[in-house]
Amino acid sequence: MNQTAAPLPVLALGDFVLDESNARLTRDGAPLDLPPKAFAVLCHLARNSDRLVSKDELLDSVWGHKHVSESVLKTVINMLRTQLGDDPRAPRYIETANRRGYRFVAPVAPVSVQARRPVVEPAAVAAGPPTILTVDDEPELRSMLEDYLKSRGFRVMTAGDTQEARAILGNSKIDLVLLDITLPGEDGLSLARHLREHRGPPVILLTALGTAVDRIVGLEVGADDYVTKPFEMRELLLRIRNVLRRVGVAPPPS
Repeated sequence: MNQTAAPLPVLALGDFVLDESNARLTRDGAPLDLPPKAFAVLCHLARNSDRLVSKDELLDSVWGHKHVSESVLKTVINMLRTQLGDDPRAPRYIETANRRGYRFVAPVAPVSVQARRPVVEPAAVAAGPPTILTVDDEPELRSMLEDYLKSRGFRVMTAGDTQEARAILGNSKIDLVLLDITLPGEDGLSLARHLREHRGPPVILLTALGTAVDRIVGLEVGADDYVTKPFEMRELLLRIRNVLRRVGVAPPPS
């Protein structure tokens, strides 16, 4: 049965520092960009670093009782290895036990408050609240998101298609993009891929497509999170705040 474990203490994982309570992985004080599921997988492996963790255990712990294939887990593990600079042929962090599961092999140790490196705070914090770009072809949804997020302290810009979104991204500082997949003309996945390849802002995909294949594709093109329509505004807000923290952008006070 999937149970919620107590948050880990701040841990040193080889060259990295894992702060589960604040959803942050850093190296030399600089935050790394990890999607929520990848971060959750890393936390579970670190929590159980003394043993082999089976694939079924990871799938149950991170995805609960939803039907998610092992290929999704493999994609997330590969994403973690990329971020950690880990070579599966000579692993320093995540070791694969063929057809069985994974073992976290890097040294894991609590970090004292005095020893923690200062987190690199974003320079843009003083300039004002984070700016979110909402890209969706449904005017009612764009308006609803704009009103809700503005009421929570964000700046919000909107676009009805990727062409309009690209124009905004080229002329404005955007901290996060809420991006629908099924857009007229160029689809959202193409724009998400472009933003990841060009080190653009983080992306949360908003879509009515909820199959495992869609989630895999979304992760593969570099989306930071994935929300299926219809969604709860409070859940979306939490996901936005978590993604912003991971990339070093301070969200507005709760």
